[in-house]
Amino acid sequence: MNTVMPNEAELETVRRLDGERYLCAMFASPDRRTALLALLAFNLELARIPELVSEALLGQMRLQWWRQSIDGIYQGQVPDHPIGRMLADAVTEHSLDKGLFDEILDAREGDLTEVAFEDIHGLESYAEATGGALNQLMAKVLSLDRQHVDTLVRPIGTAWALTGLLRAMPFHQAQGRRYITMLPQQVAATAAGLIADARSRAGKTERKMMPVLLPAVLGEYYLRRLAQSGYDAAHTRVQVAGPGRLLKVYLAYLRRRF
Repeated sequence: MNTVMPNEAELETVRRLDGERYLCAMFASPDRRTALLALLAFNLELARIPELVSEALLGQMRLQWWRQSIDGIYQGQVPDHPIGRMLADAVTEHSLDKGLFDEILDAREGDLTEVAFEDIHGLESYAEATGGALNQLMAKVLSLDRQHVDTLVRPIGTAWALTGLLRAMPFHQAQGRRYITMLPQQVAATAAGLIADARSRAGKTERKMMPVLLPAVLGEYYLRRLAQSGYDAAHTRVQVAGPGRLLKVYLAYLRRRF
């Protein structure tokens, strides 16, 4: 096994901008963490494109570079990029499904336009194609059974993505992007429903599954704080996480329940 280790700059970016999923990934066995971090870093690279470019064409060029890089990885070519090298190693070692990368890339195309989903179904489909597909790739790294993907892994990834979109509303609005046009309560109810449905199907789970299930604990935590703030996404209770969430995650891991 020739594992490419992430450098400190990449780790710090994931810690800073995707700290909760980084935390969940740390509950994986050490031999799986580098691949999980590669996926999280790749997701951040795509998610940040709209805020890093001055016009949509430049964003399209960056996205196309990643499309070509993913295609190259599956043809045995390793990109000359630190995250690309990590991804190439993860794809080879864990036989990751290229279709999931394509699904994420296709969904991210919409980030470069003036996104505004007209109904909850469109928003949920976007969340599933981004957060749900990412969680499924992470599940593959963890060698989880296929039977859990549709009932647990993708719904929880989708719920976490919806929660993230709710919390990011002030940031997106400042950038001129508007994903959520419906009432925040409706989005929150959809995310909570996905978590509740997954929980009802799960029972006591294997500990190796927890890195992709623990986002449900964090999602529920933030959804509760959002409700307490009157669904004001800019409220401090929504934007600033309290230390209690760490205890909730740790206890959920120990109990193997999310």
